[in-house]
Amino acid sequence: MTAIFNYSESFTSEKLGVATAQCLVFKDSDSGIQSALAAGCKVISVNNQTSFVHSNFVGGVTDFTELEINVSEKGMIMGIV
Repeated sequence: MTAIFNYSESFTSEKLGVATAQCLVFKDSDSGIQSALAAGCKVISVNNQTSFVHSNFVGGVTDFTELEINVSEKGMIMGIV
């Protein structure tokens, strides 16, 4: 099962022409979070109380209302409020 999720993350980033290390994904299950981390993605957990110790684990939110996104000509900045 993990291999399928890893394949999915890698396949999606490949289709977008972006390295998995440049991807930020939102996951709600432990297995999804672990798979995305294993694929090399940066991860924000959604509605998941498990703590993950990993350099690519950004943090967690209860829902998407806790995200703040600012877009400018220079790019996008996202934060957890």
